[in-house]
Amino acid sequence: MVFLKMGLFDKAWVLWNLMSDLGIQPNEVTYNLMICYYCKQGKLDCATMLLNSMVPCNLAPCVRSYTPIIAALYKQNRCLEVDEMCERMLESGIIPDHVLFFVLMKNEPKGLELQLCLLMLQAIAKNGCGLDHSSLSNFDKINSSAGLEQEIELILREITRIDLNLCNVAGSIYVSALCEGGKTEAALACFKNVASAGCIPLLFTFNSLIKRLFQDGHFEDVKSLFEIMQNEGIVPNLETYLIMVNEYCKQEDLASAFGILDQMKEMGPKPNVAIYDCIIACLSKQRRISEAETVFHRMHRDGLDHDEVAYMTMIKAYTRNGRGDKALNLFEKMIENAIQPSSYSYTALLSGLVKRKNSFKKMLGEGFVPNNVLYTSLTNHFLRMGVFKYAFSWSI
Repeated sequence: MVFLKMGLFDKAWVLWNLMSDLGIQPNEVTYNLMICYYCKQGKLDCATMLLNSMVPCNLAPCVRSYTPIIAALYKQNRCLEVDEMCERMLESGIIPDHVLFFVLMKNEPKGLELQLCLLMLQAIAKNGCGLDHSSLSNFDKINSSAGLEQEIELILREITRIDLNLCNVAGSIYVSALCEGGKTEAALACFKNVASAGCIPLLFTFNSLIKRLFQDGHFEDVKSLFEIMQNEGIVPNLETYLIMVNEYCKQEDLASAFGILDQMKEMGPKPNVAIYDCIIACLSKQRRISEAETVFHRMHRDGLDHDEVAYMTMIKAYTRNGRGDKALNLFEKMIENAIQPSSYSYTALLSGLVKRKNSFKKMLGEGFVPNNVLYTSLTNHFLRMGVFKYAFSWSI
């Protein structure tokens, strides 16, 4: 696992082969770890090969074996293969979970949340409870959102009657679908029904509701939900805090966002780059550039390495506030720290500089000399804009 985290796939394979030579059979957890890390690196062929080799080794793939592959297929825009992989998984009797549903919901077109939810609950009922509701998969017969909700609630009641653990998963999926569709009251009602059945709602369920309540402006309800979490002994995770910080920053309520950051420092978990990134972007929007710099440096003091996203958020903050010189200095520092800029990074930097021509001209007048990469990027930028005069001037 250490080798995988460091991206040392060759060494991981050496260790894998050593296990085989010693007669040690990798288990499902080992396979799932390898599949997950290969997917993160975009090595889908390797991940699929491992998945296909599990059954001949008398190991049963589970939903955690398929989910990272499906997410990686979406990332590579191989949607037809997603359908094939999902069909293969469900036909093999695997019970879907809320994580798989989240991946599907975030990648499928907006407005299909309830249809996806119905498919997931049908699979849970069939593969987990022995109940076949596949006849309901013809959505043409269900011509309204209310009709979909009625069918989902019917299946959810049957799952609840047979297996409370699966009820919790199914209920979490339904709450998430309702929240994504903006059906707050129905989501809260489902949440209460699942809890009254004797289930302790999943943290995923709380996170979905917290995000929805924030978006609806129901801040007092968020506090009540937090109290329920505490009473049930459910500890907020990074996703919970990121949702809250992100929503506070959208409202430009930085006092509350900093309050969350301080709370995390006292009680944990440790804030991640994404949380700091939200705050820096909000400070930049409010033109509080010195405070944004302080937060950016605080990340490093708190033991977090700046990634490309963090650098670009600060670089855009500089360009937005007319500090092109600092933006370029930070861009060069990013390269010095062995972070290879993507096309997004170059575009963000150049768009900020070009929009502020006077600042860029001033930098050139003060002796700044762009390197070859920046020259090439500027030329390409002006060509895409159709400003051929400037493009040729930069290419000379």
